[in-house]
Amino acid sequence: MNRPVAEVPSPCVKICTMDPAAGLCIGCSRTLDEIAGWSRFTPEQKLAVWRCINERRMRHGPPGPHV
Repeated sequence: MNRPVAEVPSPCVKICTMDPAAGLCIGCSRTLDEIAGWSRFTPEQKLAVWRCINERRMRHGPPGPHV
């Protein structure tokens, strides 16, 4: 029996500003390609983006402007 895949929530937190040095959004830690493709991604691709986000945050700390 195939169970429907639950919708994967977007990581967007409505702080849409790119950090040019890192190439990531300071709100959600996604790349421009990840942001642009989100609505077309499969649930598996969205989960892969979430894994990348978590790895980025582990390496570089939480998103946001860093002084």
